[in-house]
Amino acid sequence: MSNTVNLGGNFSDGDLSVIISELCQEATDEEFERGKARARKAAKMAEATLKETSPKRTGKYAKGWTTEEHDTSRGFSVVVRNKTKPGITHLLEKGHMTRKGGRTKAIPHILPAYQKAKRLMEEDDG
Repeated sequence: MSNTVNLGGNFSDGDLSVIISELCQEATDEEFERGKARARKAAKMAEATLKETSPKRTGKYAKGWTTEEHDTSRGFSVVVRNKTKPGITHLLEKGHMTRKGGRTKAIPHILPAYQKAKRLMEEDDG
């Protein structure tokens, strides 16, 4: 924190509690902003990784990855989702049954991107 508090002079216990409360709130706000920046950075990295590693039959699925930010009453979240073909993410990631009773091959691309983003968040956490 860059704020300096001069405690010289006369002040009441109420003044001191207000000063301490304000300093704590500033520290909390600064940490929250650092957390938001870490989340944005990790999400953008995951989006780029998914665009690069997703299956590319026509290219629409791979190009469809996007990052969305949400401010909520409980905090902040960043979601990486596929806006063009959201219904097939799990089918490609895990594989699925075919009409003839066989199975398609799973193409894991979401889990590795998630793990990479998680490591980035943990590294940045200090």
